[in-house]
Amino acid sequence: MIFKKKTMLRTEWRGIEERVNANKTADLPWGRARVGLLYMKRVDEPFFVRSFSKRLQVTGKGYTWLQIAPETEHFWATVMFDEKGNLFQYYFDITYENHLDDPGGAWFYDMILDVVMRPGGDMIKLDRHELNDLLKSGMISKEMFDLAVSSENQLIKDISGKEEDIRKMCESLRKELMDKLCFEGKI
Repeated sequence: MIFKKKTMLRTEWRGIEERVNANKTADLPWGRARVGLLYMKRVDEPFFVRSFSKRLQVTGKGYTWLQIAPETEHFWATVMFDEKGNLFQYYFDITYENHLDDPGGAWFYDMILDVVMRPGGDMIKLDRHELNDLLKSGMISKEMFDLAVSSENQLIKDISGKEEDIRKMCESLRKELMDKLCFEGKI
């Protein structure tokens, strides 16, 4: 498959030298989902991105990423919190498949398109040009292209105007999984 496989452990992220995680299955507005929390214990080199025309730090010691993988949807949410527990960004990967029950951990195929939402509900779409290039080069079919675009459109429709409710849900899930990590003595 042309699309990259990514896991809930997010081992593809360099610079996160020590991490711990906790996860659970939950029934959410999008149906059954795997919810995971990645806690960054040691980050030697924080990673920065451009988001909404600003430089934004997305990894750092004490940062947490709450990941939500709905079983029957074509997205995977990574909700980012800083070391003080402040939510600063929602990052939605558009996915081909979400695999929740793999013994090696939950994973997905990334279909290139991304939607970023910040607190308050402002959104931007990313990487359409990359998906267009894959279609033009024949590396993906028109059906795959259409699935990615329609999934992106559906996600935007589903989350528009609901940032406050989504934030409350994510903060509650983060707290529950942080409590689990503390109880287990991992942080």
